[in-house]
Amino acid sequence: MKPISYPFRQAPLPSSWQEVIPSVYWIRMPLPISLEHINLYLLEDDDGWWLIDCGMNTAQIKSHWLTIFKTLMPGAAVKGVICTHLHIDHIGLAGWLCRHFGAPLLMSRKEHEEASYFLNLKDEALIDEVILHYQLHGVAEKNMSLFTQGMYSYHKHVSPLPSTFTTLTDGDELTIAGRQWQVITTAGHSPEHISLYCEEARLLIAGDQVLPAITPNISVLPHHPDNNPLAHWFSALARLHTDLHVKTQVLPAHNLPFLGLHTRLQAMEEHHVKKLKLILQWCREPKSTFEILKLLFKRDIEESHMSIALGETLAHLNYLTETKQLSRNIDDAGIYSYHLGPL
Repeated sequence: MKPISYPFRQAPLPSSWQEVIPSVYWIRMPLPISLEHINLYLLEDDDGWWLIDCGMNTAQIKSHWLTIFKTLMPGAAVKGVICTHLHIDHIGLAGWLCRHFGAPLLMSRKEHEEASYFLNLKDEALIDEVILHYQLHGVAEKNMSLFTQGMYSYHKHVSPLPSTFTTLTDGDELTIAGRQWQVITTAGHSPEHISLYCEEARLLIAGDQVLPAITPNISVLPHHPDNNPLAHWFSALARLHTDLHVKTQVLPAHNLPFLGLHTRLQAMEEHHVKKLKLILQWCREPKSTFEILKLLFKRDIEESHMSIALGETLAHLNYLTETKQLSRNIDDAGIYSYHLGPL
């Protein structure tokens, strides 16, 4: 396969934009988290604009948006705000933008449901099921806050969503500036992630579904402890490999737009397959979730990333237990352990 290449050498500065093709514009916003930035996209229609993703709910990003509206889109109408998924860097300012412009919010049903769930978790009192989930995987009581704090701070980074939204489903088509954009929904990174594909222009606005330099996090969350997101992720990669043109230009949420979609899809699949094989080697003897986590993530993990690392470890363990390559039992300490063989 051809190596990945980048049509643009650098990203636009905040409060500016880069034309990708006529009527499709790329902007970049800073993030106060380790990812440091997010790419957002604007689609110009005959009578207004469509915004694809929003950035986090921060004063700095609001200021950048206001500058863009004033200098690059003066007097323009916003026809809709489309969110690829519920993560804070994508949906954070959706409510603010919709209210500011009187524009509708468009997203998939499952993403909206999950966002609403997290927005309602404003009580610091821990949910018993969440505590039990982490206890079963070996989290000590003294460390519990490291794993739950993110769940209870979602509303601090996401402005309240509109009371209504327009549901986007797989296969829907949006006609924008005479082009047809197909809605593609995939699971794995999030419950019902949306990408937009224009076959005519060979463009994929990919959100976090396909990134050129990092592999999106695939995690099991405590309120869905038995989910198998990695199986959904593999299915999504296979579908995109089959359905999308090999010369598709990918407009990702992070890093730079790129060519080499199929090369990247294969690399992301191989990344997870390698992890699965390593876990099977390690589990010739019973291992706890935390023992496997430390082997998977050999580098020091920041405290704020521990819950993400645990969630990704569990995604691989749930995949292997569901395919009966691993067994899961509770050891004498009341903690899950994993070892080779069927249940």
